[in-house]
Amino acid sequence: MDIAISVLRGEGLIVAEPRFESSGAQCASFYRLSYPTDVVDVGPAEDPARHLASEKDERRFEET
Repeated sequence: MDIAISVLRGEGLIVAEPRFESSGAQCASFYRLSYPTDVVDVGPAEDPARHLASEKDERRFEET
């Protein structure tokens, strides 16, 4: 789990916010998602079901 958190933090996908008890002792950090600001829109994702259907059609034509 610590490795996964480290990777996500390194990629800038999550941010750890330290938390403290009223006595001043540090407790578990609060993690939140960090949305990248340099996201590039590549258009709509391809429907995987469409891809599978086309493979099925290709196999059917090969068998005949």
